[in-house]
Amino acid sequence: MRETLLLRRWLAVFRVIVGGIFFYLGTMHLIGGWATPEVFTRVVGGMASNSPFGWYTGSLGALVLGVPALTAPLFTFGMIATGLGLMFGALTRVAIVAGLWLNLNNFLIGFGGGPVHHGINLLMASVMVAVWQTGAWRYYSIDALLNGRRTAVAAAAPIEARA
Repeated sequence: MRETLLLRRWLAVFRVIVGGIFFYLGTMHLIGGWATPEVFTRVVGGMASNSPFGWYTGSLGALVLGVPALTAPLFTFGMIATGLGLMFGALTRVAIVAGLWLNLNNFLIGFGGGPVHHGINLLMASVMVAVWQTGAWRYYSIDALLNGRRTAVAAAAPIEARA
């Protein structure tokens, strides 16, 4: 049981780190102008045209690039909101789902953007899946504070006992 608790706590720390990465990247995208349709279309369109996942970029990429006035700010502010949610543990499961969606799109559409898109998106997605599966999203979070002691007791139970 001690190992399980320790694993969950470390995964919660990694959740905060992944949140920090989302927040940092979202902020850099905001400063870099990615929230504007012109920059978003140029950069994402360039990456999508070089992606080997043409089946994906041809369908979803066309949808995303079809309304850049909507998708550019959604992407940029979505990264910032996901980062804040993961860092502070507020609506953490919602932030995990949003983060997985962003990672999937960044991986498949941004694959042509270079090797940074390959590794970091898969690593961040793996951490978020592990956080969700182990219940580590409850630790060091606003969610746990708002849910009170009931959540803290449930989180302390071994994974096997909850299954």
